[in-house]
Amino acid sequence: MRWAIFLGLGVMLFIFTALFIPRISSLNDSTNPPIQCGGFAGLSCPVGYKCQYEGEGFPDAAGVCRPSLGEVLKNIWNKLTN
Repeated sequence: MRWAIFLGLGVMLFIFTALFIPRISSLNDSTNPPIQCGGFAGLSCPVGYKCQYEGEGFPDAAGVCRPSLGEVLKNIWNKLTN
C-alpha cells in the first residue's frame, strides 16, 4: 500500500516539474543590459526594482537594479497564467 502512495507522489512530482519548470526558467530575460544604480551620483532604480550592491558597502559603491520580489512574483504569475 505504501509503494502505491510513493508511486503516486512520484508521478505527480514528475508532472509538476514537466509542466512548470520550463515556464519558470524562461522568465530569465537576459536580453536587456543591467541598469546601474547607486554610486557617487546616487542613481536610483525604476519603480519595481531595487538596487543590489555587491561586496562591501562603500559610501560611493555602485550596484545593479534587480526586480523586487513583488515584480518577480507578478511576472511568474503572468507567465504561468498566459
